[in-house]
Amino acid sequence: MKEIISINTRMSILKIFFYILLVSSNLHASSEITENNIRDAITGRVKFDEDVLKKLDLNNDNMVNSADLIKYFKSTGLDLAIANFKFDTSSIKEHDGNINVEIEFDREFIGNINIELSGTAEQGIDYQSINKTIFVNGRSAIVNFKIIDDNQLENNETIIISLENDKRSSQQFFLGVPHNHTLIIDENDNSWKGALEVKNMSIGFNMELKRINDLYLASFKSDGSNCIPKGTWPATVKIQNKFLRITVDPINTNKTDSLFNTIFSRQIELESNPDINQSHIINLDSLVTGKMVERIKSTNRQYLNTLVEGTFTLIKQEPQIYSNHIHIERKE
Repeated sequence: MKEIISINTRMSILKIFFYILLVSSNLHASSEITENNIRDAITGRVKFDEDVLKKLDLNNDNMVNSADLIKYFKSTGLDLAIANFKFDTSSIKEHDGNINVEIEFDREFIGNINIELSGTAEQGIDYQSINKTIFVNGRSAIVNFKIIDDNQLENNETIIISLENDKRSSQQFFLGVPHNHTLIIDENDNSWKGALEVKNMSIGFNMELKRINDLYLASFKSDGSNCIPKGTWPATVKIQNKFLRITVDPINTNKTDSLFNTIFSRQIELESNPDINQSHIINLDSLVTGKMVERIKSTNRQYLNTLVEGTFTLIKQEPQIYSNHIHIERKE
């Protein structure tokens, strides 16, 4: 009986031993270095402990970088080219038209490379459609993007380009770092010039008008060459399908700058609607026209408190161009 118990005990101990050995083996396997581990450490996508970083530092230079990824690739026994983007980001003004995004190889490469496109920009709307399979013969390749100036007031947009192997090609390669590139399309439809017209007088101004998600932001600018002092004032904007209202924050005039030798403020409101402009309100190929109302207020001179009515014209301009005193002819 004791001998049977002793045998059972030994069997149980052996089972426990093999279980521990199995678990230990699995833990060891799970701690093996992977390509994604090294990529995550290089890009900072995952924060690793110092002990793990030491393991990922395959060439022992006290840092985890592309050299460690190359060493990892070589350890696989496959002698393949490494492909990556020259830069991880670039940008282009919407009106600039064309931009090249460069792909680099660490050696001569002949074959196809695939790209995948994502981001907030839409192919065929924000940029022209492109071939997602690129033939390479050398140590570099170019992806050319033709940006469409869509004349729409919108956010800055992005194109995210990702490298992929062409599984149909016999010539394979490793994906280096970075293998994703973000191209930023910088919205150019936010610089406007305009004129306030009262009777026979025309007062030029500039305006920055931009959109962040569903919120429109504006600033009214004057260079001081006319009856509005030099400065920049924020403005609230309401835009609907065929309606625009821009209300400029009060413009305060100092006593020394005033022809009336007194302090007063003026608030300008611009409004355009279908009765004045039948086309879509944000149609940058034509003028936006409408009525202007200016409310002048003075605490010291009550006779200055008045309401002035007139018209305004507004049109998009290229960035970095500043209008002084302008008169924009209306289209009949």
